[in-house]
Amino acid sequence: MAKILVVDDRPDVCQTIEQTLERRGHSVHTAQTVRDGVEALKRSVHDREPYEVAIIDLVFENYAGSDEEKRRAGMQVLSEAVKVPFLEPIMVTAFPSADTAAAAIPQGVFRYIEKEKGNSTGFMDAVVDAVELAIDNREVFRTLDESLTQLRSSLEELKRSNQSLIGAAMNYVKFAENAYHVVLKTRGRHP
Repeated sequence: MAKILVVDDRPDVCQTIEQTLERRGHSVHTAQTVRDGVEALKRSVHDREPYEVAIIDLVFENYAGSDEEKRRAGMQVLSEAVKVPFLEPIMVTAFPSADTAAAAIPQGVFRYIEKEKGNSTGFMDAVVDAVELAIDNREVFRTLDESLTQLRSSLEELKRSNQSLIGAAMNYVKFAENAYHVVLKTRGRHP
């Protein structure tokens, strides 16, 4: 089905998401650091089959930086995820806030999901639903992109063929003008 990257500093979260999505037929890879997530996404841009969905944690306790930098480290992964064509990023966090949601959504987050404390079933249901919707959304955009590419190509071809038709019509006009001038000259008239 889909090729998915999970980037979360907690191994148990990575494992739970991976197992759940693999049972649904998806190919899931995990990264537990910001650097590993960014590198996986950079490689994916050049893969024949790039990642289609990235599930990215917002907070990385294992990130080398201040507490504020740790609380927003996932935004670095997000900024790389949006460079992968047609990838749908899903941000997850146990520390949701209006500020982080407001920062993530304009940068391209497809869904923003709260990790519910003590309710892994609700969280996983939300993740599965978001992944399925992201896959559908991705296919709509891919189909739209292919249709637009075909339309551009058809319009360029129509433009080229019309140019040759216009060129041929102009040649006929010139021929008719020349014939008209010849007829006028033979009748002693000047055009």
